[in-house]
Amino acid sequence: MNRGFQWICIAAVVWFAAAPAGAIVRRISAVSESRVQSFVGGAADSMDEAFEEFGPDSGTSIPIGTKAELEAFNGAQPVSAALAASGLDDPTRATPGRNPEELSIEASCASDDADESDFDVESSVRETRLVRFSAAELGNPIDGTRLVQSAFFPSGAVFLWSSDGSRDLTGLGAEIDIVIRRVPLDADGQEGEPEELLRLSASLQGGPAGAVSESSSPGLSTLVVDVTALPAIPGLPLGDVSGLAVARALIIPDGQTISYEYDATVDVEFLIEAEVTATVSNLSGGTGVVSVFGRSFDDAARIIGIGVSPGTAKALEARLNKAMTTFASVRSAGGLFGNLCGAMGVESALMLIVPVGWAVVPGRTRQRGRGSATPDNVDR
Repeated sequence: MNRGFQWICIAAVVWFAAAPAGAIVRRISAVSESRVQSFVGGAADSMDEAFEEFGPDSGTSIPIGTKAELEAFNGAQPVSAALAASGLDDPTRATPGRNPEELSIEASCASDDADESDFDVESSVRETRLVRFSAAELGNPIDGTRLVQSAFFPSGAVFLWSSDGSRDLTGLGAEIDIVIRRVPLDADGQEGEPEELLRLSASLQGGPAGAVSESSSPGLSTLVVDVTALPAIPGLPLGDVSGLAVARALIIPDGQTISYEYDATVDVEFLIEAEVTATVSNLSGGTGVVSVFGRSFDDAARIIGIGVSPGTAKALEARLNKAMTTFASVRSAGGLFGNLCGAMGVESALMLIVPVGWAVVPGRTRQRGRGSATPDNVDR
């Protein structure tokens, strides 16, 4: 993006280590971070950030979540706004249906035609699991090692707009990156060199003369459409979008199953880590972008409303949410499992077993600041 930020937004990814009988997950930990930075005339202005973690000695319990936001007004009218939100729901919860909010993220920003501010937004949630397979769970392999296949179920959306279709839109856009790693542990529990098991990305970026370009990994299904091609909502007309000279949406449709593999050895513990990064920024003077991964939009209408009427903003949010489920995935990258749970979730009790004796000492840390990264709130 335009300021070189890498934003780790663990936005909703469903992943799990699995074998025919499932592995023992000894410990789960997670970190949720959200940050919004505004700029005026290229200089840093205001900032808001939040941090929360879950795991041994953290003092917190799940679910966890963070939210950071900034907003400016001209009288009662908002002229610019940005928000970042991420969270982790209970990954040990077995459900027969999807759990799309187990890992979730939303990152968005916008400025109206007259406003001179622009934003960089980062939001992240990372989940790490300490895993061990027994001999029975691996099918009693002769050499003690077996190839294990797991799956990841992505879904999300990006919507980008500008009131001027001829200006240079370089610096306006969003990128979503997905990485899953296996981390070996030595006999003392010290981490070794991570092994990258899966990397996917999807991006929607502005360019010169109002151009918009999309890129995505070969293994990830995406669809780019004009705003008028989003699925209609009965009783909720789109309204006037003529003020949006550029209005494009990138959809990561629900229903994809992307598999990855790694070797597991009997009774040898290791870490599986999922990380999803969303990078979002806009330009001053009538541009904006909203993005979500792993769940539906909660706050897109408020951000889109910087550029259009409240009714049209509400209709656009609803259509983006519907598009993620209506535009069926055109590709499945394989996998052993149906798409039954959220991005990083639990398909069934047979696939993820948490021992009865597993306990987590709960904690929460929250930081907020304006104009600098200095925290003025802790243990909130």
